[in-house]
Amino acid sequence: MSRAYSGERSAYFVAEENGVILGGAGIAQLENANSDTCELRKMYLSKQARGKGVGNGLMQKCLEIARSFGFEYCYLETFPTMLDAQKLYKRSGFYYLDASKGGTGHTACTVWMQNDLNHAD
Repeated sequence: MSRAYSGERSAYFVAEENGVILGGAGIAQLENANSDTCELRKMYLSKQARGKGVGNGLMQKCLEIARSFGFEYCYLETFPTMLDAQKLYKRSGFYYLDASKGGTGHTACTVWMQNDLNHAD
């Protein structure tokens, strides 16, 4: 994991409580896409983290660092069954796309979303 996020304009964050890892999320340049687009990657939450604001905290940290790296868009792919995750993404400013972007290789993920990082709500 550390190698995947050691490049320029990439970061990974881990949330823990009392030495127990609750989740993690990261951003990195979206492969095979314009340099203005990053991808939210490897966002995981344990069952113990749910309902504590951990997902929102990780999301906000990722979006904040993406802006600081100069990205204009944050893209993600997920599974259609991940409805709770999609709710978090929508609350965080993501909206649905009609097609995939870049070249993630995640062919099983058929839900594509994007956040316009510098759009003022």
